[in-house]
Amino acid sequence: MLANVKLRTVFLLGALCSVSGGDYIRATTPGVESRFDACDLSFLIPPSERSIRVSGNGNQNPILSKRLFEMFGDFIKQGHPDIEDPYSKLVITGFRFDPCGPVYPNDWDIKKCVLPNVRLIAQVYDKGKATTAALHMVFTLGVRVDQDRTGIQLGIGFDPDVRRKAIGELLQMKAHNAAHGIVTDGVPVGIHPAFSANQRDSVRTREFETEFEQFVRRFAVENAYFTTAVMFTQEPSVLPGGELDGKERWVWQKANVVRRNPQTGQPLAEPTLIFGGIPGFDPNQTQQSLTAISESRRGTQVSPASTIQNSGVPNSAISSILKPAPEFDWGRLQEAVDIADTMDNPDRVLVQTDDCVSCHVASTARSYALRDGRLSWVKRSNAFHIGTNGAGLSGSLSSENAAWLSSDGYRVMSLAFFKGRPSVSQRVLNETLQAATLLNRNSQ
Repeated sequence: MLANVKLRTVFLLGALCSVSGGDYIRATTPGVESRFDACDLSFLIPPSERSIRVSGNGNQNPILSKRLFEMFGDFIKQGHPDIEDPYSKLVITGFRFDPCGPVYPNDWDIKKCVLPNVRLIAQVYDKGKATTAALHMVFTLGVRVDQDRTGIQLGIGFDPDVRRKAIGELLQMKAHNAAHGIVTDGVPVGIHPAFSANQRDSVRTREFETEFEQFVRRFAVENAYFTTAVMFTQEPSVLPGGELDGKERWVWQKANVVRRNPQTGQPLAEPTLIFGGIPGFDPNQTQQSLTAISESRRGTQVSPASTIQNSGVPNSAISSILKPAPEFDWGRLQEAVDIADTMDNPDRVLVQTDDCVSCHVASTARSYALRDGRLSWVKRSNAFHIGTNGAGLSGSLSSENAAWLSSDGYRVMSLAFFKGRPSVSQRVLNETLQAATLLNRNSQ
């Protein structure tokens, strides 16, 4: 793996921890296929009245308590000022399974991975549509989160059986779907085939909804809630003086879920959120934003601008293509594509070394700059390739998603419904290819 060695050190130490467990991903039923494709591990679920509600229903426990949700004050007040009780309208629209954590071992040995997690994307579903805002929640699997972050990252107390059970359930759902003609092999990351238009009301889709909700509520529980982020479109009505007239602004915030006092190390009565931690900025910087003229790439502003360099290329280089093509800084085009490829490449850059805006615009900026096959002379030496390790896996986004990324305007959601349409970034696909490769190699 290529490295940001200094920043990766604490995670790489986890590879030295010995964990028990032998055969990690044999299916529990003999003869069940144990090979994953990317669409089995990352997918979108069109929002509807049947969606999984974060707040729970009837006897169900909430995935996220209202107490913690209300700590996302800006997400609620600036992103949803006109929506009554957004908490009750939060539904799951996206799912990701990561069997490893932020750093994948060179030898693909899953026993060296001690920070597996389930990631859920939730959006407010109101009046028949999802808002252009998303809550990203990360829940650990078999990891003790009631200790300091160093202990978590070292895998102290990690129980691999929890991960093993989750993998087995995902395999069973895949097998059940395939038995009913819902095949995921070779399908690009996007809406899961079970939720496609021709399957949405099938008996099997209803069964899958039940199985998947049981899976989510079993593994995505608040006592495993580890870290989180929100992204929202800032509504013009929340700002004075017409500052956003004719413009769109997207805001990102990150937070850690903390169970111990950061100063004393003493346990807290209840978990809380500490906002900040956006790479490249001091700890007091709690958000980053992107503003542009509506449905165009004109008037683009990033605030604050990134100060990070990745693989020797500054993240700020991408700003040279965050504009209409006639206004490109053509002399920096290769540099801009290099950094966009670098940020979408999980072998080169961790999410801990990407500022929010640069990460979320990498796919749409590069796709727009290189659309229609123009500029074939631009080199792609920093692009991610899964290679022979991921034999049989496709590294391409769907043609519809790729075309939308390259059109006028920004598509800044990585795995969610953006302006009512599925939006998937290359970074999400690349990370999912890693996950599928790791699981498939460890099933042999």
